[in-house]
Amino acid sequence: MVPSLYLHLPFCTASCAYCAFYSEPKTHWKGLWPAYVERMRKEIRHARAKYGSFDTIFLGGGNPCSLPPEALVSMLEDAGESRETTIEMNPESLTDAYEPLFGDGLVSRVSMGVQSLDEKTLRTLGRASTRNQTLEGVARLGYFQKKYHIAVNFDLIACVPGQTIADSVEDVGRLLSLSNPDHLSLYCLTLEPGTALERRVRKGQIRMPGEDEQADCLYTLWEYLEKNRYEHYEVSNFAKDGAYCIHNLHYWHLDPYVGLGSHAAGREPRIDGGMDATENSQDLRQYAEGPVGSGYTSEHLTRQEECEEYLLTGLRTKWGIDKARFLSRFGCSFDNLFAKQVGKIGRGLLVDDPRRFALTEKGMMVLDRVLLCLAEAL
Repeated sequence: MVPSLYLHLPFCTASCAYCAFYSEPKTHWKGLWPAYVERMRKEIRHARAKYGSFDTIFLGGGNPCSLPPEALVSMLEDAGESRETTIEMNPESLTDAYEPLFGDGLVSRVSMGVQSLDEKTLRTLGRASTRNQTLEGVARLGYFQKKYHIAVNFDLIACVPGQTIADSVEDVGRLLSLSNPDHLSLYCLTLEPGTALERRVRKGQIRMPGEDEQADCLYTLWEYLEKNRYEHYEVSNFAKDGAYCIHNLHYWHLDPYVGLGSHAAGREPRIDGGMDATENSQDLRQYAEGPVGSGYTSEHLTRQEECEEYLLTGLRTKWGIDKARFLSRFGCSFDNLFAKQVGKIGRGLLVDDPRRFALTEKGMMVLDRVLLCLAEAL
């Protein structure tokens, strides 16, 4: 199978209050980005020589559009054509200077981190963009979407301290009234240890909604999106007319992908049919100043580890685990292996038939609990 390619570009103007992904503020990387890009280009070319091509490509961060457009163009040209090429960006960073990404056909899909259209919520999240800048970015992306027929995703965050269910629904409704996205990613805010937002909650300065409040909010939003013809195909992802994110489908099917860049992870195929888990442990400066190929580690995934990851990713989707594919991949029957554990899972949480095992929306709410139950059989 042809692997996908993930490029991690950990460049941000400033760190958001909720974010735990590895990134660096501009004061830390301003003079380092040319060396970072140059090394990444060499590693892209090496990976392309090894695999021939990539099925999908994803530029994530950070905010990749913190870099000049010519830097992004050069990396994408090195990577070559793919079935789907996605770039993440923040609304305030999209300017007309980035039009060559779309005009030259290098990018076919944009994932814009809107998070909210409410000024107070944006401040709570510590976003760099104001409401007006966010609205301008959404409008500009809509222009490029119509002109170049690119696919568009918007990221939104719900269950933010101080945000009511009505506020969340208004956020989604306002965004849909302003644009016509093919896809929405709707995340429930998670408090990550060590983030500025987590510290504020721990000190009692703001309050997170309780679990029941969060569940009520998510169910309401899921129902609202369904009424607006968005298919809930993964725990946090919704597509209109089958416009799934192909790159992320590869993750959820545990297909191989190459991860390049500081703190990038990958899952690369082995000759024996198994997978190696790869990761780069270097920070941005170490990566920029290090020799090509340095900082990467590779570890064989055991069949048990691979099976655990397969369950973790597959059960996030509406399709769940295809039992024939499970038998082909792991050499054992899903039903025989997990029959006892499946019997422990409550009614209304799952779909279990001869073809597949999947979770209902109610089951997705307790995904971690289901996974722990199934893991008892491994």
